[in-house]
Amino acid sequence: MKQLFNLKLNYSPKYLPQLDGIRGIAVCFVILYHCFPCDLTRAGWMGVDLFFVLSGFLITGILIDTRTEKKYYINFIGRRVLRIFPLYYGVLLIIFLLMFFFGRVFPVGSDYYLRHQSWFWLYFQNWLYSRDGFPPNHMLVHFWTLGVEEQFYLLWPWVIRYIRPKYVLKVSIVLCVIAIGFRLLPLNIINLNETYRYMSTISRMDSLLIGAIIAILIRNNTRLLEKVTVPICIGSFIIVLLGIMYFKSLSFLRLSPIFTFIDLFAGSILVISLSSFLRFQSFIAHPILIKLGKYSYGLYVYHYIIFVLLKHHLDNWLNYQFSNFYSRMIILGSLTILLAIPISIISYHLFENKFLVLKKYFSYKHGVKKDVAVLSLDKIEEPQI
Repeated sequence: MKQLFNLKLNYSPKYLPQLDGIRGIAVCFVILYHCFPCDLTRAGWMGVDLFFVLSGFLITGILIDTRTEKKYYINFIGRRVLRIFPLYYGVLLIIFLLMFFFGRVFPVGSDYYLRHQSWFWLYFQNWLYSRDGFPPNHMLVHFWTLGVEEQFYLLWPWVIRYIRPKYVLKVSIVLCVIAIGFRLLPLNIINLNETYRYMSTISRMDSLLIGAIIAILIRNNTRLLEKVTVPICIGSFIIVLLGIMYFKSLSFLRLSPIFTFIDLFAGSILVISLSSFLRFQSFIAHPILIKLGKYSYGLYVYHYIIFVLLKHHLDNWLNYQFSNFYSRMIILGSLTILLAIPISIISYHLFENKFLVLKKYFSYKHGVKKDVAVLSLDKIEEPQI
């Protein structure tokens, strides 16, 4: 029992296959939630929290280890731009052009995106949804997470650079408290839609910050992290279950009071994947999950667009051919996956990778601290989205 509660962490900021495995699990949760809507998949939206925690962990680690670099901000933003912008803006451009010239190809209500496209070009779509609620159709609704992350990428580097390292942990905890408080504010006070609790950057920053706290502790107080991870994992899991029972719902619109505990559970899973739990590591680092993690950005971007378009064009035929809802759901979801996976692979190798090789122009000049790793920071693990 003592061994169960005392982890032995063995972390270095090199490529770790289990982190791709975590991405793979996260994107599977999201795809199941979007493409196979039923009682069994209604908690799939929690995969987004896993993405957020992992991103906060990796980003903060990179920033801490490179904070003394002369081109600290330029290199960081340059690498993020090369990873995120080409696919994001490429897809936006194609979608908006097709909507403008071939509007009938898209479901009713797609003109909403054309009328509000400036929010998407500026990565503020999450605030648009927070203000107005969900759009008429959901084809690009999942892009809200990209807005949250991009806003975090722009602001968080300044915190790491200009606040003393010993205070960053305290700042992260204070910001988590602010996120919780903001999320619980009544709608009539802030004049936003109820979706703000799930989609606004302020109300969701605790998920990214929990990842940041893990990155700080794994460098400065590993022993504490080893001690508290399993109790936090068990405790947060129990609280999440109790919260679901109390609210009698798996909807993210009802479960905002327990978001932080979902993120704590996701963070504990992340830490355990970096520990000496070899069986857990072997599961997380399964080759299929690693491959899914490698292409997770493309899968995330493409899958719901494909699903909505297929549903729009095949819905009448499926309703005619199959009277059973679950049969229609399985066929539509399976077709989405069969298209999304090869499209994501092709997109990565023939398009995204052309930009990723340019990261060499934004390389980090120094190695990381000896007590963390002994390899160049150009080889460290970075977020996919």
